[in-house]
Amino acid sequence: MALGDLKPDGEEEEEEVQEAEVVEVEDSEPLPASTPDPTNSLVRPVEDIKEVAKLYKQFEEIKSELLTKGDTTAIQGNIHVNKSGWRKIATAFNLSVEIVDQELWEEDGIVKARVIARATAPNGKTSTEVAMCASNESNHMEAGKPDDGSEPEDHPDYLKVDGKWRRLKDPREVNEHNILATAATRAKNRAISDCVGGGEVSAEEIKADDIL
Repeated sequence: MALGDLKPDGEEEEEEVQEAEVVEVEDSEPLPASTPDPTNSLVRPVEDIKEVAKLYKQFEEIKSELLTKGDTTAIQGNIHVNKSGWRKIATAFNLSVEIVDQELWEEDGIVKARVIARATAPNGKTSTEVAMCASNESNHMEAGKPDDGSEPEDHPDYLKVDGKWRRLKDPREVNEHNILATAATRAKNRAISDCVGGGEVSAEEIKADDIL
């Protein structure tokens, strides 16, 4: 026996034994439903796959039956839904679409706009998308100089963009209001498409691919 185990009078100190508290497994609270299950690594559909396929087939039927020729635009051999078409789709699915935020500014002679839009379905599902528009997109401007040989700075239809002179195709359409409105249209189209699972690029965005 070690010296530390003895009392000053030489008597042994009694050991105090504490009983451990036993916790029954069935008495513990169950994991909340939102807690991820680490044993299930697969992402599974919430519906039967046949029902999901029916929904996508219905979406294609809605487009073919609801949309008219004026609701789509043929670009590079492909048919793309434009603003009026996406608004019809939003109505068919009873979506509410709103502008969350918007910004308009001018940079190096270029008018730019950024808009964030959100689409909300009746079941609570939401899709928030952002889109931009700029006055130097190819559908607004084209390269070149005045045909009469005069200087571009003498013409109100010409702007100097990235060190080069660009002519506005239609000056009436290239203003702050239309740039902002186009960005809003693209953002709303994106939000609607994503919310219904369309995954499509709208006609208004295809036209903006070529930036001068």
